[in-house]
Amino acid sequence: MKKSIAILIIFASIACGTKESDPKTSEDANEISENDASQTNEEVVFHPITDPKSNEAAAMMPLPANWRINNDGKGKAMIDGPNGIHVYSLPYKSFIYTEDAYMRQLYIQSGQPFRRPVNIETIISEDLLPIAQREGSTFIRQYRVAEVAKTDREYDAMLFKVFQPQQTFDAAVTEWEDAKGNPYLILIHQSTHYANNLMNWGYHCEAMEAPKASYEAAKKHLVYGYGNIRYNPKSVEAYNISEAQKANASMAAFNQRMQVKQQQFESSQRAFESKRDAINAAITANYDNNSAASDRNHNRFVNYIKDEETVSANGQRYQVQSGSNQYWVNENGEYQGSNDPNYDPNRNQGTVNHTWTEAPADN
Repeated sequence: MKKSIAILIIFASIACGTKESDPKTSEDANEISENDASQTNEEVVFHPITDPKSNEAAAMMPLPANWRINNDGKGKAMIDGPNGIHVYSLPYKSFIYTEDAYMRQLYIQSGQPFRRPVNIETIISEDLLPIAQREGSTFIRQYRVAEVAKTDREYDAMLFKVFQPQQTFDAAVTEWEDAKGNPYLILIHQSTHYANNLMNWGYHCEAMEAPKASYEAAKKHLVYGYGNIRYNPKSVEAYNISEAQKANASMAAFNQRMQVKQQQFESSQRAFESKRDAINAAITANYDNNSAASDRNHNRFVNYIKDEETVSANGQRYQVQSGSNQYWVNENGEYQGSNDPNYDPNRNQGTVNHTWTEAPADN
């Protein structure tokens, strides 16, 4: 079932000026603030995030003892908690931007997603608000989580880069209620990387749903968990060695001018997506290949970002572009959307060569 978001833009300031500190590693995993752990009177322990290739912990994340990180891919969500707490990883969205007309044309022609960088408020208004207006969830509030942005920045600083770009990191919690009054949140991570007149930027999200009785405590635990991940130095070292080898191999493949720009792009892109690729993908790669793809809870959050609707016809499920009240699917899996309640493609001059079946949205 597709659920959308009605969002008000509350404020436009971006958190900045966070004091630098040493990157967190799993060697520090025995230290959790007693105040943070006691806020909800639940025991908090470090859960391993396992790299399926090495079967070793790539990172450790502090969460309640009775929560589960689905490293084995058997869970419907990335993280499960008791009494219906579920955390889903939403699709990563990355973009390229440059003022260089020649490079801009090259990237656009190559199909790279090209977009001028914007802040989190604009991401909400341009990417999420149109979906919300069509459905009817209620915005509750939005606030920055500097500790999450700080951890993202510190992890990125540990990773190999061919060039040292100018970077910014931001993170925010956005809270909503669905049409039935059930609470949920979307945690947005955003970063930008700029060097040699080329900017890589984008965002990824986690979405959490929880019953009203446990929502507030679950929210605190989720934000604390993402703000205090400890990374395994061995996994970081292995990643860095691999990236250095890729960079060295590429050095011989490009001429000097394109080499600089291409290497900056590739390194910045990998750094930009590193948190998902090196850590989150270790989890999501497993459950994305199993029945989680058909799970309705997972689909509704994925549909937020992709601006899609899940419909069914003839025993099959299809992903279609949002924005229509009715959908029709033919024998080839092609679809048509319409807002005209009297429209029937079986009677339309241009579509009579196919048999069209009405495909209602999944509930």
